[in-house]
Amino acid sequence: MLKKNIAIAVGLAISFGACAKSSTTNWDSDIVENYLGAKKGSMIEKMSDVENNSRWYSTVRLYTGARATDEQRDELFLQGNLRLRGKTMLTDDIGIVGDFWLRAHEAYINKDGNTVSTFSGEWGGAGDAGDAIKWEQFRTGFESDKFGALVFAKFTATWTPFVTDIGVQGLNDTQGDAGGKNADKVVYKHQLDNNIFLNSSYDMRSEITGFDIGYQTADTYSYLQDSYGVYLSAHNGQPGLENGAGNFIIGNVDLASNIEADTGLNRHSDSQYTYSIAGYKQIGYKHRMAANIAYSDRTESVDAIKARGFTTGGLGLSATASYQMFADGFEGLSPVITVSHDEFGDTVAPEVKYYFKPNLVATLAHVINTDGADITKLEFQADF
Repeated sequence: MLKKNIAIAVGLAISFGACAKSSTTNWDSDIVENYLGAKKGSMIEKMSDVENNSRWYSTVRLYTGARATDEQRDELFLQGNLRLRGKTMLTDDIGIVGDFWLRAHEAYINKDGNTVSTFSGEWGGAGDAGDAIKWEQFRTGFESDKFGALVFAKFTATWTPFVTDIGVQGLNDTQGDAGGKNADKVVYKHQLDNNIFLNSSYDMRSEITGFDIGYQTADTYSYLQDSYGVYLSAHNGQPGLENGAGNFIIGNVDLASNIEADTGLNRHSDSQYTYSIAGYKQIGYKHRMAANIAYSDRTESVDAIKARGFTTGGLGLSATASYQMFADGFEGLSPVITVSHDEFGDTVAPEVKYYFKPNLVATLAHVINTDGADITKLEFQADF
């Protein structure tokens, strides 16, 4: 029982000792940030009562583009995203909170001269490897303004990988749990008034646990002027790294084991942990930098792991760093660069974004890998 609840228990225990109000922690929720803001999405009137701090809103994202690798894999894709977020207060302190993100993805994929997915309109149909309609993520449960949020979720084991969510490559080399966002998780998340940040998760099926502790002056995605954050995290899942475009190497895998995981490949051990430290810095409104250093204990040779694609041990030491210069008023050109190093190879990903409006952006990127395929990406995103 202790193992099943350790992440949540530690988070709650630390939060009870919080004090020292900070003027920078000005968001309204640990799950849905500034959900009361009038400019946050389209308010759903029948679910909202702003005077009593209850508000729900929806957003729509259209995302499309083309990707081509130097290993004869080309892709055209079209993606629609619908997201509902909000909070209904039950008392002055406790409310029901929710974040529901539904994604539909249709793709045409040609690999080695063979079409493996078409624009068929049959989501997830036979042979259409690139098509799917699914929950990208969801988080719903109860939130206390004083003690944080406890939610049932389809989400990641740790929060720290999102710190380097800059550009097309920032998320791919952080050694986060390779299972990505999975359901059956219980997540505790809290931003304390003294800027201490806590996040913990427990997967009720695979029993993977994750924990983050940090210090942040603003939510990672707020882009608040001169904000910053530093975080430590650990998880006992399966660390993952991208080794060339679309080719991921996974640690803590044992096909003969009965220890479940979220990748479909069982874990070698439930006591094998991956650790990381990450941070970001927003310089004014113009510049943003972020970095992640991760470590899991590698027990096999690099060549053996590359040949198999997975290992019973860890993946060693990895580091990734990203920088973005924003366009003035989020209109115009915005260059981005991400560089990564791990024990399997290096990656450099220059890209340029063009903001037609703050919610309308086009991206051109070329990801160069010393080991594995390079990839060129042309993408377009519109948020409503």
